[in-house]
Amino acid sequence: MYARSNRIVRADDLHELINEVLISETYKESFTCYKRVIKQYFLSLETNISATVLHEPFSRYTLIGKYQLNITDVMQEWWRKLEQEKERRIKIAYGNNYRAAVYYYALNQGIRFLEDLFQHYPDCFHEDRPLPPLIPYFRSTTFLRNVRILLGELYKNRVDRQLIVSLQNYYSGFSDKSMMSYFKWHHWHYAIRLAAELPSRLSYLKYSDRYERELIEQLITLNFNYGPFCHLIKEKMAKAVENLDDEYKKEEQWLIYRNQLAMIPEVKKQAADNQTPSIRQQLLIYSKRKRKELRKRRSLWSKFPVGAIDPATGRYHFQVSLTERQLLFFFRVLLEMKILVVGTKKMLFAFIADFIGTPNREHLALHSLLSKDVVPSQQIINKVKQVLTSLLNYINSKYP
Repeated sequence: MYARSNRIVRADDLHELINEVLISETYKESFTCYKRVIKQYFLSLETNISATVLHEPFSRYTLIGKYQLNITDVMQEWWRKLEQEKERRIKIAYGNNYRAAVYYYALNQGIRFLEDLFQHYPDCFHEDRPLPPLIPYFRSTTFLRNVRILLGELYKNRVDRQLIVSLQNYYSGFSDKSMMSYFKWHHWHYAIRLAAELPSRLSYLKYSDRYERELIEQLITLNFNYGPFCHLIKEKMAKAVENLDDEYKKEEQWLIYRNQLAMIPEVKKQAADNQTPSIRQQLLIYSKRKRKELRKRRSLWSKFPVGAIDPATGRYHFQVSLTERQLLFFFRVLLEMKILVVGTKKMLFAFIADFIGTPNREHLALHSLLSKDVVPSQQIINKVKQVLTSLLNYINSKYP
């Protein structure tokens, strides 16, 4: 399955090449010659992989997966040896630390090879393998520079501080050793591309009112389905709707959000977390659900004009001044007097739990009502009697 025409067919071949370079006086005299040899080996390897995939397309999953694992293992071994060299000599320079320079260049070329391999065959990579820590280390200079440029642009354009923090926390994860076991190749590839692309995508909107809105749209387009970012956007949408005082306007605003999200193009690329639905899909579902909740609230309001609708849950209820046990005894009397007609007592309890609240609890639990449906105490009976007597006295006085 490997490219037989190339010398690098096993991990040992690369180790042998590096060992040969380390002991060869020819290479020591001309470091440029060494760099050319290493670069040529990786270029030849890329050519052979492309040719094999072209002629045997069904073999690419096995082929790419094996090269990914083998080259990664080789690089981790070089990284270990480089760390040993660094311990021996604090100052690393080509002139006085040739061995370290050899490992540095080989590692950089190996990373470049894997990056190109992932870019061309992302579906063939083993996603269960965590990203080797040496890769962010070697790419940190370019990566951090791009992140600083991006965050600097956000500050200059006065983007919402929470949005900046959300992006900052995502990027800082790649320098957190405890987080490195979570990150995979697609996370790293995506983070590098995102930090490099966003400033150029938004450069024409510098210091304008549209900058933040366009930034959010670009993040949705590029599928930045990072949990805190998704939560932040939902929160911003919900807060804007809450500020409207008309129920019809609130429902209309969610429809506007849905239409705006539907118009945002969705790019089929690797994302911050490609195991979850796209950020666009999540927000569309969220806006649809919120609009449905508002419609349900309006429907309840039209059917039950007495009472109130809880803005947090969307549940309708009306409140009475009786306690839970007093309420149960009151309905028991209504049932026994045939004033109230229901199919079963459990159906009545379900209605009470859904729509009636007491002074201490807005919504009652069905299991709580069932457990309290016992012979009432004399104190409860007296309280209900007092309420009914007061009602009778009121009728006598108001309507003699």
